[in-house]
Amino acid sequence: MPWPPTRADLEQARDDLERRVAERAKARLLEPLARTHRWLDEREAASRRYREAAGDVRSVLERYPEREDVHRIAQVGSLLWRASAGDEARPWFEQALRAGAPRDVAAALHYLAEDYDRAAALAREAAEDPDDRPYPWAEALEALSVARRDEDGARATAAREAFAGLIHRERTPPWEESGSAAMSLFDWFEEAALIEAWLVEQRQPDHAELLALLG
Repeated sequence: MPWPPTRADLEQARDDLERRVAERAKARLLEPLARTHRWLDEREAASRRYREAAGDVRSVLERYPEREDVHRIAQVGSLLWRASAGDEARPWFEQALRAGAPRDVAAALHYLAEDYDRAAALAREAAEDPDDRPYPWAEALEALSVARRDEDGARATAAREAFAGLIHRERTPPWEESGSAAMSLFDWFEEAALIEAWLVEQRQPDHAELLALLG
């Protein structure tokens, strides 16, 4: 497909996902639908679909209470966070962390829970793990966490550019991203761009402008 995605691509993906969700409302479809709504600036629809996705994942956890599925526990929290329900998300982050979330997931959850110092430290550990190096995602998350902690616009810019580079390399459009325990690359890219704009006191870019940065 042509790169970067266009608004027309997003609209077509939204319509296709709406049809599929009408047949089977599962988180693996609801999450990318929510993200597509968000990148079309349909924020109310995005929040509703993220919340529905969280509900579907939660229903799986409730069916198997004997299993402590850290990935799904973290996923519920991150979906609620993206639905702008941070207070509801926080207990899920805490539960996932108590249950032993992997280091990179834990770094992401600490970021979403606004513990930027711990997020930066864990992301640095993940980036330096000899079994995983190079790990540019962890390096980007560390930069973003430090940017929030220190209110450092230059680090936010570096994080935004790093996430953009990962997206450009993988070429996975936002409507095909699904299932992360924390957030997708497009989610992190948007977060970094918004934090960058806040820290350097610039107007927040709209989604069309963000897509153009991926060209």
